Amino acid sequence: MKFAQASYGWMFFLYKNIFFGPGKLCCSSNFCCVKRNPAINSDTCYCNVNAILHQLKIQQKDIIYASFKNRLYEVPFYIAVDHEYKAIVVAIRGTLSFQDALTDLTIESQAVDIDFDGDARAHKGILQAAYDIQKKLTDLHLLDDAFVKYPNFRLVITGHSLGAGTAALLSVLLKAQYNNLVCFSFSPPGWLVSSALSQYMQEFVLSVVIGKDIIPRLGLYSMNDLKNRLRYLIANSFQPKV
Repeated sequence: MKFAQASYGWMFFLYKNIFFGPGKLCCSSNFCCVKRNPAINSDTCYCNVNAILHQLKIQQKDIIYASFKNRLYEVPFYIAVDHEYKAIVVAIRGTLSFQDALTDLTIESQAVDIDFDGDARAHKGILQAAYDIQKKLTDLHLLDDAFVKYPNFRLVITGHSLGAGTAALLSVLLKAQYNNLVCFSFSPPGWLVSSALSQYMQEFVLSVVIGKDIIPRLGLYSMNDLKNRLRYLIANSFQPKV
């Protein structure tokens, strides 16, 4: 969970450390003096990266890649090395901007481009975000280079909310190439994939729903069901409608 939380960058760090967070970031030995790395696309002072380093208690060299670009179908994510559990971790940020909300709201289904004998459909907006990350991983050879350096490590993909859904679908796209991958999906959006694809994903995707979190329980079908129930109650109510 800590890798998924850290993907929210400096905002989440300050939220969890209201009093001492600003001082930790500003007084960090890395603040504004962090060695510029072309594989890290962060803010000018690297506040997002410094927040990740503080939360995970890792060194800068353990951040393989980080992108905080945020547009429609493009969500921030980073890749880090977890030496304790011998894993290369891809952590994807959840909903935090208007662009993220638009990605969430692109709820029509789209076929998933994988070798699958069945009905493979998924939430279009989140699937497009997964495709975007897959393209970056492929074009920049990020995972290939990482596993050359750490050949005995496994691939872990994680995220929360929108990031959880993107992580789950990215795992589907990468499963054929990285057979030992595992995904930890914290509070993914409802109606993410078709039933057949959901059954397939049970082998390598673990979804965690916390308490009464409404987001994993929302989906196209549940919203239509709510709408139909409200229509029925209004039509059959003897109370004044005004």
